[in-house]
Amino acid sequence: MCNKAWSGYNVALQRFPIKASMGSILMAQIVIAMVIEAPLAMMFFESPDRGAFAASTVVHLAYLGVGASALAYIGWQHAARLMGPECAGVFSNLIPLFALVFAVCLLNERLQSSELIGAVLILVSLVVVQARGRRQKSPASPATAKVLVRLR
Repeated sequence: MCNKAWSGYNVALQRFPIKASMGSILMAQIVIAMVIEAPLAMMFFESPDRGAFAASTVVHLAYLGVGASALAYIGWQHAARLMGPECAGVFSNLIPLFALVFAVCLLNERLQSSELIGAVLILVSLVVVQARGRRQKSPASPATAKVLVRLR
């Protein structure tokens, strides 16, 4: 369901570019998400353990909310405006790869062979998609280019 919503958002963004600032778009999406998710959160709300909320927990949650979510989304919005949402969307596949890099570098996690294979598959798929996109945009031969010019 989420993938369909994200795909629909990308198609709508491509067909109907939004002229508002990135901050305004982000704020509108936050408000809409809160309206949709607040009733669900209240349905499944359990009393939190007060001891679990140490100062470091609050800092980590703030980082996830501001750094990892908001700033990353604003970066994606900027890329979508520059490159188009179809191209910027392809690079959203790098999210798990960056999560892996940060886990290894910042949290001293050990790199498993399955994670390394996944990282290689992500990079190979991005190279293949980008190569295919370039090939489709450029004509195969000078004769094809002449036909395309006549059709325009």
